[in-house]
Amino acid sequence: MAGGRGGFNYADFLTGFIVGGLVGAAAAILLAPQSGEETRALIRDKSIELKDQSGKMAQEARKQAPMSGGHGGDGGP
Repeated sequence: MAGGRGGFNYADFLTGFIVGGLVGAAAAILLAPQSGEETRALIRDKSIELKDQSGKMAQEARKQAPMSGGHGGDGGP
């Protein structure tokens, strides 16, 4: 994931965060006892919240990327 360099890869972190959020939200929605209308409202609210969070995290990762040494994760020198 981090190319064996021991560095932190923001793209992998962001991907894991988003996938984990989606899996957790899906499990919560499917296991919660509520009506279809309530479930649709919950899905709508959570999707907006997740979109906002992922946008903030992507923006923060872009800010941090130039500080990572400029290698771009290609394994170069």
